[in-house]
Amino acid sequence: MPWQKNRPWIGYIILGATLLGGLAAFWESLDWYKRPIAGILVDPDLAVSSVMLPSWDGYRKGLRFPDRVVWAEGHNLSRPGNGDAWDQVVAHAAERGQRHIEVRVQTGQRLRSLKLKLSPLDSLTWWIYAGGLFLVGALYLGVSALALTVRPRGQLAQTFAKAAMLFALFVFTIFDYHTSRRVTPLFEIAFCMVPFAALALSLRLPTNTSWLERYPWVEHVMDGVGAVLAAMLVAFHATGHGTLALRSVVSLVFGIGLLASAITFVVRYVSSSGHDRIVMRTLFLAMVPGSAIVGIAALLVMVGVSEASAGFWVVPVFALIPLLSLAAFVRHDFWGSRALLSRFATRVVITLGCALTAAAVASGLTVALADMTMRNAVIASSLASVLAATLLGAALAVVDRSLFRSRVEYKPSVEQLSEELTAVMERGHVASAVEHTVRRWLPTEEISFVSLDSPPPDSFPMPRPPTISNPDGQISIPARFGGETLGVLHVGRKRGGALYTDDDFDLLRTIANQAALALAHAERYEELEERRKQHAEIWRIERTAIVETLAAEMAHEIRYPVNYFRSLFRRGIGEKLLKAEEVDIGCEEVERLERLVADLRRVVRPKLLCQWIELTRLVNRSQVLLRDRLGERQFEIDVSVALKIRCDADKVTQVLVNLMSNALDAAPDGRVGVTWRHVCGKGHLTVWDSGDGFDCEPATVFLPLYTTKETGTGLGLPITHRIVRAHRWRIDAKRVSNRTVFTIEIPSSDIGNVAAPSEEEDEP
Repeated sequence: MPWQKNRPWIGYIILGATLLGGLAAFWESLDWYKRPIAGILVDPDLAVSSVMLPSWDGYRKGLRFPDRVVWAEGHNLSRPGNGDAWDQVVAHAAERGQRHIEVRVQTGQRLRSLKLKLSPLDSLTWWIYAGGLFLVGALYLGVSALALTVRPRGQLAQTFAKAAMLFALFVFTIFDYHTSRRVTPLFEIAFCMVPFAALALSLRLPTNTSWLERYPWVEHVMDGVGAVLAAMLVAFHATGHGTLALRSVVSLVFGIGLLASAITFVVRYVSSSGHDRIVMRTLFLAMVPGSAIVGIAALLVMVGVSEASAGFWVVPVFALIPLLSLAAFVRHDFWGSRALLSRFATRVVITLGCALTAAAVASGLTVALADMTMRNAVIASSLASVLAATLLGAALAVVDRSLFRSRVEYKPSVEQLSEELTAVMERGHVASAVEHTVRRWLPTEEISFVSLDSPPPDSFPMPRPPTISNPDGQISIPARFGGETLGVLHVGRKRGGALYTDDDFDLLRTIANQAALALAHAERYEELEERRKQHAEIWRIERTAIVETLAAEMAHEIRYPVNYFRSLFRRGIGEKLLKAEEVDIGCEEVERLERLVADLRRVVRPKLLCQWIELTRLVNRSQVLLRDRLGERQFEIDVSVALKIRCDADKVTQVLVNLMSNALDAAPDGRVGVTWRHVCGKGHLTVWDSGDGFDCEPATVFLPLYTTKETGTGLGLPITHRIVRAHRWRIDAKRVSNRTVFTIEIPSSDIGNVAAPSEEEDEP
């Protein structure tokens, strides 16, 4: 093998080419499902194929390899390479509705004339010689890729990979060779080289024979002979010469080579001992039955035994080779790779195997129900799914118990440690729990777990930086959590100086990680207890702040009616008579103060008492409350007297008073106003002023305690915003045409007019 020592990547290229060839053959085979045939299959030279079932018309009429079709339905087919012409004759006869075709077959020295019955290629044949063999070929490619991956430069691994790829190519193309004949050269290459590859493999299993060690070129010579035969077959086929005679020789070599490989393996198995015998016992069923049966079947075909065609039924026996080779690799490191067995990869393989088994069952049901209805198709797929689920669960359980016993044995230790560490609230208790758990399963001389907040013992220096070390049989494993090293687990030598295994390292890492988690948990618990105390203090402060905020809000709202009453009292000193409207507004303000006090008693969001009211009444009332601030000034009011809105009058009065008061503060010498507009079916109530405006983001002005005035409280606009939102309205602030505009958007459902009928409604 020229790629064995220095260029193992060539093996992957050959593997990829084999896969492409198999995919091409499979694609061609799909056209032959239920395709009409004339009771036989033929190879490129129109020789009758040995791939037949006893029920076929050609088999029952005595046609056998190497009988050859030379005439059919008036077409002369005596020239070699007329396989496509034969397919066309059969297809045209089927299109014309014929049930038979007339043929002449060269049998030895005589010419036979007979009629062959036309019938579709049955499902059983397609699944045995096409679908089933493609699955077998996929298994060969899988174990070939595995051998190249785990031991790319090993002699046995590469010999096995070479043989597996040739076997895969052989089973991939055997059906195409007797049907579509599109990848004939690939079949001829595999057919010629398979026996030599099988013989070479038997000389290397499980170790090289002594004379193969002395004469390593023997394998190259065998590969060369196979390559020469393949080149001759391909050349004869390409130049239009008949290959029947040469193929008879190759068939003889094929049978003798496979039979010789089986005999060689038996002899080596009998003479082996120790570990080699154990490995060969596992491989015995893989190598001997398939090679012997197929080799004998090929020889029987050559001598014309009538039942020889049944020998090709055992071709699926070749599936034993990849499956048992995989088992030998897992149990006995078949290729000497020293690789680690991955539980994930093993479970993936088991899952794929169960899926393929279910697919095979479904295929079998499809064969049994060739003309299946939709009901039968559902039954078949359901049974396959149940089987796949059952097999998968059982197979995974068996594999875990037999191959990954350490996981089962170590699990109680980890669970016990988890239970102990869950109750740990102090960092000092973590070390004793870890040391007790490790001693339960690991026979070691010394165990110590050291947290970084305590001095390490002199006998175990701390690793710097924290890494796994193994000087003189001792190991130190850092306990890390959140990217920090919180402690170190020190373990001395095993009793008797035994080596640590990967399972030991994995479990110690797990225990160290759990210890780190426990240390972090204890530390967080201490922090949590401290924060709980801080939270209680903060909650007390927040409650005090809430009461103070409510008091400030009430003081902010009470000042407007207080100012109003002050102005009334001052007028009374001058013996001026009060107007009836002023008295009514005073009474309303007293009632509003009572409601504010009631809200304060509840210390909850007050219930909105919504009713229909004229908007001009609310605006005028707000303007009266601000009369002392206005003096000789007036708000420019542009609101229809016929407009009514549904709202809580007290709350909306608060909103208007706050907005209008802010407008007066923002424009002490400028213009202020209130307008109403209908926009897109909604009402826009706007309070504006011609002042300088604000420099911050509009949303900022509604934040509690935010103010730009020296004597401001920062509560007016937040109260306004809360009341507007409680009505399910919207309020925005912006600058428009050198004006500061506060716009309240009111939905159409809350807008009416004086003429429209209305009734008071309460709304929560």
